[in-house]
Amino acid sequence: MVTRDSYARVGSILPLVLGAALLFPAAAPGQSVTEDFNRDWRFIKGEQPEAARQPGFDDSAWQSVRLPHDWAIAGPFDAALPGSTGKLPWQGVGWYRKTFTPKGVAGDRVYFDFDGVMAFPKVYVNGRLAGEWDYGYMSFRVDATPHIRLGERNVIAVGVDTRRHQSRWYPGAGIYRKVTMTVAKPVHIAHWGTFVTTPAIADARATVRVQTSVENHLSAGQEVTVEVAVFDPHGRQVASSQKSGTAPAGGSGLVDQQFFVTKPLRWDFTTPNVYTAVAAVRAGGAVVDRETVTFGFRTFEFTADDGFHLNGKRVQ
Repeated sequence: MVTRDSYARVGSILPLVLGAALLFPAAAPGQSVTEDFNRDWRFIKGEQPEAARQPGFDDSAWQSVRLPHDWAIAGPFDAALPGSTGKLPWQGVGWYRKTFTPKGVAGDRVYFDFDGVMAFPKVYVNGRLAGEWDYGYMSFRVDATPHIRLGERNVIAVGVDTRRHQSRWYPGAGIYRKVTMTVAKPVHIAHWGTFVTTPAIADARATVRVQTSVENHLSAGQEVTVEVAVFDPHGRQVASSQKSGTAPAGGSGLVDQQFFVTKPLRWDFTTPNVYTAVAAVRAGGAVVDRETVTFGFRTFEFTADDGFHLNGKRVQ
């Protein structure tokens, strides 16, 4: 199990995450949690009866797989297949099932994030259609909250159909990228809801703007506070800020704040310095969610007579 911010492009910046943890400890009770959802799936190729969507269906004869999974990559290779990209049997129908027991309390939200499913997936939770997607190359999120039984046995079933998909290259077949499950509090940061920009950059200081979209799934409006801490490429905290706002009932509110970082280290080809912003949301006096975003300080421009400039220098 990992905290939500662990998946926010921090694989190469472990010192930064450790530094952030000093200010915002690991997810505790009352905070959102994201889990790796790639193990213990069952798969079968071909059309399946309606019962395959239901929790009580017997899938013991299905193949045991771990995501990412591509049902065609193992072949068989057939050079005689007419018009079949890659000459692999990627066109067809496949079904995936997984049994799981999500932790949480009444009122929590449950989301599944699929990084890529080829193609036209339909996602069923406990036999009910929770979401679907009409494209194979993009990620998508499914809000499974209405269909989840927290603390009990649940079954997710994903039907995949590539028969209507066409491609000039091998596109894959099945759930070919990772999946995560997030159990969030009723008040939480929206999906990809923290946006960091650097409106002004100079050698002495740079302006950092952090916009955080906060969702509120409660029946009453909520006063929220977003606390932001910024860490430099060496894991040292170099700035902090906080600002309050309102998230309306059944809607979302935007908390927009700006502050300065002194003597910013530039992102450049030879020195790709990466900073980290950790945004934590407080509601009712407790931290209910947080998110980590990496960013860099750099300026660029396209000139009419001297080409592309990065940080004031011409780049060929």
